[in-house]
Amino acid sequence: MPDIIEIIKDQHRQVDELLTRAAEEGADAEATAGRVPEEGPDHLSRHDLYEKAKDQQIPGRSKMSRDQLAEALGES
Repeated sequence: MPDIIEIIKDQHRQVDELLTRAAEEGADAEATAGRVPEEGPDHLSRHDLYEKAKDQQIPGRSKMSRDQLAEALGES
């Protein structure tokens, strides 16, 4: 019959492994959430393009789509 202490230790070890794996996966998901790939013409989000348009004082920027902002900025 297995020792109860060893069974509990094994369960704690399994829980620790699961928590570590979940934390790593959560950090990976958090780090990449909402990001657009950084290659090609589509590397900037609408927010990024909006901020650039704001810096350049492009009129009507608040009503523009991501593609319209890219076009207005010459990013397309």
